[in-house]
Amino acid sequence: MAASVARVSFPYSDLLRQPKRVLAYIDEGVVVELARRDGPNLRVELADRAADVEEALALTARILRQTLHDDAARPVLEAVITEVFPWIELLPVDEQAECISTLLRRLQASAEAGVLAPFTQLAHEWKQTAAIHADPALTADLSRPLPGDGPVLHRPS
Repeated sequence: MAASVARVSFPYSDLLRQPKRVLAYIDEGVVVELARRDGPNLRVELADRAADVEEALALTARILRQTLHDDAARPVLEAVITEVFPWIELLPVDEQAECISTLLRRLQASAEAGVLAPFTQLAHEWKQTAAIHADPALTADLSRPLPGDGPVLHRPS
């Protein structure tokens, strides 16, 4: 669920032709999306507001991750995360806790760095892993040795 923030969209050319009009919205705390024809849209907002959002996200990630260390709260947090990401139930039981832990660790690291792409990438990777586990034929295909594989190598002692 996204936070309720005033948003408005303008063509990028409006910023060039009527900058005072567009900046007036930004000065009021409105998030402005500038639609471009030749590239992805741009989002303009007050730097203070963006910094507050980043700090709040980082603090929330820390709180969630710390909750994993509380024996009473952990099952509740795991249940909530499984509701948010229902595909976690498709993972083998021994991988579910690892998934939740790594997702929260990556969320915190990403939020602290101000770059969320590593978190969303990891969530996507775990979701794809769950989809593989949900398909027994695919799991079997991916678990068998590939043609042309050499002999099984054992870890050196």
